[in-house]
Amino acid sequence: MRIATLLALDKQVVGGSWDHRTLSVPGAVLPMAIGGTIGIGVFVEVEVLPEDSSPQQLDVWIYVRGVDETLGGVDELIELLHVIDGVVAPVGEIAEPVNQRFDIWIGSYPVATPRQLWFEARLDNVTQTERAVSLVSEI
Repeated sequence: MRIATLLALDKQVVGGSWDHRTLSVPGAVLPMAIGGTIGIGVFVEVEVLPEDSSPQQLDVWIYVRGVDETLGGVDELIELLHVIDGVVAPVGEIAEPVNQRFDIWIGSYPVATPRQLWFEARLDNVTQTERAVSLVSEI
């Protein structure tokens, strides 16, 4: 098994496709002087191969980090969100790989100061893929 897709999302899609909904920096920027909330989501596809015979644990974490005065990311953890915690199971006898999909949506995440989000997906506690998304406006 392997992580085939890890997307950070800024729009909830109900009953539709998650395609082309990746989080963009402008979509996540908040004014610097006031706080607010944003919606954030995660979409993960795990590719299950024909030879996979045992289940694996899927975990997706969001590392929330601060930003300094120069609008650079600070390697200091503010918050750690465990957003997906599930088991990916084999699907029986298959000739071609099959994707299993997992997603989560946080409708109202508070942001009082500029922050950076760092998404990490793991299978059996081994990091498979990472994606950093900045909440800091570009200067």
